[in-house]
Amino acid sequence: MLLLACLSVGCDDLKDFAGTRSNRIVGGNFVRSCFAASTVLTLHFVPSSATAGPDAGLDSLPNTISTDDGTFQDTPLEAITQLPQDPLSELDFPGPQRLRNYMLLARPATGPLAGRDALVVISLLASETTEVRVIARSADGVTSCPSDLEPRDAAVGDGGPPAPAAEVTRREYFGLWKLRKK
Repeated sequence: MLLLACLSVGCDDLKDFAGTRSNRIVGGNFVRSCFAASTVLTLHFVPSSATAGPDAGLDSLPNTISTDDGTFQDTPLEAITQLPQDPLSELDFPGPQRLRNYMLLARPATGPLAGRDALVVISLLASETTEVRVIARSADGVTSCPSDLEPRDAAVGDGGPPAPAAEVTRREYFGLWKLRKK
């Protein structure tokens, strides 16, 4: 139904995706690194603000993410202002029909990624689900993450145990969350 509405009024009318959504990270080590298996992400998102122009200040951007592990705490999601002019803005993924994908930057003030940019990809699906992917590198020389102390998830496609610390120069944060409106 949302897809039909999108087709009839244009795909920029995605206001049904506005609001706050929250859920636990998707299980499986092939879609999770450095985030604990129980990490909950909360997204406050207004699609029309995800492509804000260069004149928009941080105070005017209502889009934020938070995680219950403290990696992100009401961290603003900032638009990459030149992206709409680049073909990369039309990036799509296989799977359920995606109405729109957004690439945003988040720079937490505190936590393990303090002062570092994280790429946040938000996908709005025809099923009214919102997928959020967070991708970031830890600081140079960090060879382990808090989640490394947890048992590994048993999942199809799991890449096996992490490489020994001697072979790792830095760890990457990666997480996938599937959020539904409450």
